[in-house]
Amino acid sequence: IKSKETFDSKLSHQEIESIQSIIKFGSEESIHLLFKQLSQKEVQITEKLMNNQNHIISLAHIVLDYASSLNINFEEVEPLPLMDQLKAFRNLSEVYQYIENIVLNIKKIYHSHTQSSSNDLFKEAISYLENNFQNPLLGMESACEKLGISVSYLNNLFNKHLDTSFNKELIKIRMEKAKELLRFTNKKIYEVAEEVGYSDVYYFSFSFKKYTLKSPKEFRSET
Repeated sequence: IKSKETFDSKLSHQEIESIQSIIKFGSEESIHLLFKQLSQKEVQITEKLMNNQNHIISLAHIVLDYASSLNINFEEVEPLPLMDQLKAFRNLSEVYQYIENIVLNIKKIYHSHTQSSSNDLFKEAISYLENNFQNPLLGMESACEKLGISVSYLNNLFNKHLDTSFNKELIKIRMEKAKELLRFTNKKIYEVAEEVGYSDVYYFSFSFKKYTLKSPKEFRSET
């Protein structure tokens, strides 16, 4: 710990990286502990520190950079100028408490944005399936290209929202539509297969029986 005589009011590169790492990747508890430890070190800092403001400026840059890295407009977090807010505090303990609250608010806003984006993407993915299931070439790759996301992220969306995979949901949509066609139309089985995205009627029959435990012919006769 630096003494009052040797204390450098400007945060070192190592200190900045450490604070940035905890803010970005730490839990709410670890963030609270960080600022608690910073507050406990306040006794090491001279009154001149509050006057030259280097320390506060370093903290402000860390917070602003963090919000920017998450594509969050800082005015959404704090509508008033950050430096004006920081300069109004009487001591660093108040500064640290304020910064901690700002960081936690940034995290909450980011999670809210992420959840909203995830919901919108999932709705778009479901809509794409429902409007294109008749295409025998429909698959994860074409869906990902359309949505502009990775295969792993697409599967994560379906696991999160439906507790299933993209491919299983596609099969479900096709099979439910096939059941509807078999029940309410006189279309031949190969025509039903084509309408739900199967170019091979035998593979359709295999998939249908696996899904319903009945062949298309058995299903139609019983309904």
